Formats: sequence, C-alpha cells, structure tokens
Amino acid sequence: MSGPAEEFALRRIAVGLDASERSLEALATAVDLAARCNAELVGLFIEDINLVRLADLEVARQIVLPTGVAASRPEMLAAELRMLARECRRALEAAAEQAHLRWSFSVSRGRVGAEIVAASATADLLVLGRTSRPLGPCRRLGSTVRAVLLQGSRPLLLLGHCMTRLSTLLVVYDAVLPGNRALRAAARLRRSGMGPLTVLLPAGSAAQTLRECAEEHLASEGIGARCTPLPCLDGATLLYATAEVPGALLVLSADSEALRGQDAAAVLEAVEGPVLLVR
Repeated sequence: MSGPAEEFALRRIAVGLDASERSLEALATAVDLAARCNAELVGLFIEDINLVRLADLEVARQIVLPTGVAASRPEMLAAELRMLARECRRALEAAAEQAHLRWSFSVSRGRVGAEIVAASATADLLVLGRTSRPLGPCRRLGSTVRAVLLQGSRPLLLLGHCMTRLSTLLVVYDAVLPGNRALRAAARLRRSGMGPLTVLLPAGSAAQTLRECAEEHLASEGIGARCTPLPCLDGATLLYATAEVPGALLVLSADSEALRGQDAAAVLEAVEGPVLLVR
C-alpha cells in the first residue's frame, strides 16, 4: 500500500482485455491516460482455466465466451481463445501506435482474477471494465473485479456502465492520511489535463479541518479545487454526487471511511460512473 509521502506515479498502465465491448472501452480509456502521462501500456489476456476445464467435460454442450461467441468442443475453444488473443493484441498495437505509446501484451492461463492480479503486480494502475456482458437491468460487478478487489494491491480504475471520456474529477477526502493518497492521485490527473477538481467532504465537525488540509495540499501543487460537503459518504450519496456531474471520475482511497463497515463491492456497484480506487 502506498506510504503517506509516496507520489502517485503512472509509468505503467495495465488493462485487462477479452475482446468484449467493455474491454475495448477500457483499452480506449487506458490509452488516453497513458498518452496524458507518457506511460507504458500493458495489455493482459487471460485464458480462463475454468472454461478450458468445462470444455473437456462430456456434459458440456456449449461454452459462451465474453464476446458472445460459442464453442462446443475443446479444440474449438482453444482456437477461439487464440483468435481472441490475436484480436486483443491487434487492437492494443493499433491504439498504442496511433498514440505513440510504448506497449506490451501478455497471454496467460489460470483463474482470471488471480492471473490479472499477478500480471498487473508491476503496474502503477490496473484498468478494468465492470462486467463483460451486462445481464439484465441489475448490473453487478463481475467476478474478475470482485477478485481484484479482494486480492489486488495496485490502484484500480473501474470503468462505468455508460462510458464517456473522463473529464471532471471528484475526490473523497474523509480522513487525512488515506485521503491524502486519493488527493495526490486526483492532483496527478489534474496536472495531466483532466479536471476541474471537486473535493467531497463529510459534513460535520471535521469538515472545516479537512477542507483546510485539502486546500493547503492542493495549493502546494498549484491546483485549485471546489470543496463540497456531503451529509454522508455511503453508496447512495456517492451515486447522487457522481450522477450530478456527467463524465466525473470518482477518486477514493481503499481505506476511505466510505468503504469501512460496508461491502466495498456494494458501494462500487451503486456508483455507476468510473471509480479510481487508490491503494
């Protein structure tokens, strides 16, 4: 986990790819961030070992991949996975070269969440879509995202259900030390050309102290911001705050009070827009 004085650096940005529409949107966002920060882009394609094992079972009739393509035999699944990996590599190469970015691409096999965590261990940021294929009106976090939330240690950019270009920054500042991590991340993105920046504070006796700390920190970096107190920092309130600002990126620390004593996945599900979880 980042120390109190550590800078939020973006030198390597990893993005999980599976050739689905969501993952290609994640690629576009990762390319935009990498171009802003002159970072290397790292594409990750994971062959899901559970699908491979399922295809070997005689009872398995048809395996549906994240792209919606179905494979009915092990050799068909293997061929389809190779084709999807090539598609992802080509998409990454084209996007990176158009933006004049350094890039790399890797393929591994295993449990998707664990492989994503391992493969992104040397990255400064991991970019993921929430789900590959939304099933019905109740869109929930995918199993890969849930695994990364539990096992990962790197900052995670979780993209929204309805993608827009990241523009406005909203940062949750509810405690000085973990809040500083989120504030440094938001300040780094603001310097890269994203913004404007709004600091979300919990209402109450600590609000004034937090406001002064946030303003002092940002002023030292030459960044101005608007501070907005909220009655509470639960999922419903954060959903309302982000919905009021189209294209807003919500930045918060994994140690934020907004996630303590609650199911972090439930809070992140409530916020439909993009979220940067700083760890």
